[in-house]
Amino acid sequence: MSASAGPPPTDRPPPLLRFGVEEEFLLTGPRSRVTVPAAEAVVSDAARTLGPRAQHEFLATQVEGCTRPVATAAELRAELADTRGALLSAAERAGCRLTATGTPVLPSRHPLTVTPKPRYLRLADRIDGVADQVGAELCGCHVHLGDLTLRQALALSARMRGWLPLFQAFCANSPFCEGADRGTASVRPERYARWPTFGPAPVLDEPGYRTALDRLVADGVILDRRMLYWYARPSEHLPTLEVRIADSCAELDTILLLAVLLRALAHTLLDPRIRIRPLPDVPLRLAHRRAASAGLDARLPDPLTGALRPVRQLLPDLVEFTAPALLRTRELGLVRQLTARLLTTSAPSSPATAASPPSSTTSPAAPRPPHPPPPPRTDPAPSCSCVVRGPSGIRGPMLLLRPPGVYPAQGDTALLLDVLGREPLRPGARCLDIGTGCGALALAAARRGCRVTAVDLSRLSLATAWLNAHLHRLPLRVRHGDLTTPDPAPTDPATPGPATRDSSASASGPGARYRYDLVLSNPPYVPSPRPGPPPSGPARAWDAGPDGRLLLDRLCRRVPPLLAPGGVLLLVQSSLARPDATVRQLRAAGLRTSVAARRLQGFGPVMTARAPWFERVGLIEPGVRTEELVVIRGVRD
Repeated sequence: MSASAGPPPTDRPPPLLRFGVEEEFLLTGPRSRVTVPAAEAVVSDAARTLGPRAQHEFLATQVEGCTRPVATAAELRAELADTRGALLSAAERAGCRLTATGTPVLPSRHPLTVTPKPRYLRLADRIDGVADQVGAELCGCHVHLGDLTLRQALALSARMRGWLPLFQAFCANSPFCEGADRGTASVRPERYARWPTFGPAPVLDEPGYRTALDRLVADGVILDRRMLYWYARPSEHLPTLEVRIADSCAELDTILLLAVLLRALAHTLLDPRIRIRPLPDVPLRLAHRRAASAGLDARLPDPLTGALRPVRQLLPDLVEFTAPALLRTRELGLVRQLTARLLTTSAPSSPATAASPPSSTTSPAAPRPPHPPPPPRTDPAPSCSCVVRGPSGIRGPMLLLRPPGVYPAQGDTALLLDVLGREPLRPGARCLDIGTGCGALALAAARRGCRVTAVDLSRLSLATAWLNAHLHRLPLRVRHGDLTTPDPAPTDPATPGPATRDSSASASGPGARYRYDLVLSNPPYVPSPRPGPPPSGPARAWDAGPDGRLLLDRLCRRVPPLLAPGGVLLLVQSSLARPDATVRQLRAAGLRTSVAARRLQGFGPVMTARAPWFERVGLIEPGVRTEELVVIRGVRD
């Protein structure tokens, strides 16, 4: 992005703004995952810690948490974590779960209960049936920027309009609405559009704003001056501009990126030297529809040129456009890292880290099937979920349950899914998913018509994959055992039908009994000071010995005999674990091997914490905090 020259420079840049966040969440049953009207108990409990920052929302199935206004990204992260932690704990004590999603995933119990407060009851009467529509439980994330006068807030709102579809796109988190897959990244705007005044804010000066609000109230369009639902509005009770564009999201880092980038954009646009291209109302509304429909995969007008460009290009360009402002607040490095991580996951809300519930919020889960496999006892922390967006050849997004202790679908899974989407597969092809985790790869293959067997050492992972298959009505056989334990059952291991399980796998497995047309694996590959695999715990999903090849070498020896003639192995690993060694070993085992995809991404929390050790042992250069993900494809001729 580039900006044209403006008026002569002023003596000094605009003053630094503070910022704060309001997050709305749903309350759901611990087993049914259907919304429950428990807000009174949750808000009363959380208020002991948060005070008035724990708030009621319009419906009794919703709560809101507000941060204090702060000056730095570090302070905002701490505020978000504390607020979420207090609400999570209060929800647990009330016998429910806190859920971060723009719309309810499963069918709610109608009629919905309106919060019994006078203003909310008058509001429900004013909007009539909209209060109980399908998908009425709408949850968003609102960012306050201040301190600003009314004149400044209106001017900033007008200059910021063209950028808001981009923010909407990367925060989209409501593809499901009361049991229906709507085929969009965010259905919340379509549901919210039935409320008066929802949509882009008009361009108004201070007198025009006051006149417009007086007319809306006098005509009965809105109940009071607080009933404005523009994407950006001057707050009626705070000296701020409130940006209301984002869906509620479980991933704290996505919300942090939203808030930090919005403030940087505000700092940039408050500078009179920056000229912008106004986006007319009709193309602006079309851009918002595109953002809601496709999320990160949308093409939106560049606010500075008007040309249609992919969101995945516009977002890094926005970071560079606001780089001077981010340097001023010492947040440029953080924003670049968060942006790289977001774009590698291929989803608006990455899976939350189960080991640190205060920094994450649970997402919706599916109803319990009649006879699920019995999972082992786990920590009672709330379960999480993630949305995996289908790559080319795989239809639509998938909601995947992911309880604490199960490896989530992240950037490496997304890259492997992209390659899988391009792989030609015949109907009924036999597929083996080694180390299935939450089942993202297995279910993507099942959607392509494969007969899939998923293997994992973790019984909790197998239970999760089984439940995800049941949720999506996909055939899947799950097997407990060693990473390369094939199915020893006397019947076809991947016969189509209901999701089934078998815990009787032997340690060695009859490798010669079955041959697979496709083997998928996202194995542990993170180098670790530990010489062997962790005996237990979540680190088993990523730790792989000092060179990162503890599991990779075994796969290179044991997978080739499992492939049928013409069978394909797709395996993802990090550049730190020597992809050249994988290619060399697979070729020595008789596979025609190539690198199918590469993607550079920033270090996540585990790699960042281990970076000093990586530097000491020579795995990375000093100061490097990126890795290249590599998908290796091997074919048995």
